[in-house]
Amino acid sequence: NSIYQLLQRCLEVLRREFSELKTVMADQLMYVKEDLILPHHYTFYDFIVTKARGKSGPLFTFDVHDDIRMVHDASVETEESHAGKVLL
Repeated sequence: NSIYQLLQRCLEVLRREFSELKTVMADQLMYVKEDLILPHHYTFYDFIVTKARGKSGPLFTFDVHDDIRMVHDASVETEESHAGKVLL
């Protein structure tokens, strides 16, 4: 699925709660992951296969890791993936 398809689906879901989005098109939305604005024409597969990285680590990870609690250090890159944001 492409980023554009994700944005279309998000818009369908959000329109139920926010009537202000009635006139908004998916072209007007942005998907931001980590510190990157992801273009509409890319697919999630593209980012996963190329192991795309953001400022703090990989954009998408689906690996299983043991839950090891440590003191967090901002200077150390983590292997965690954070939620993306849909913006207007």
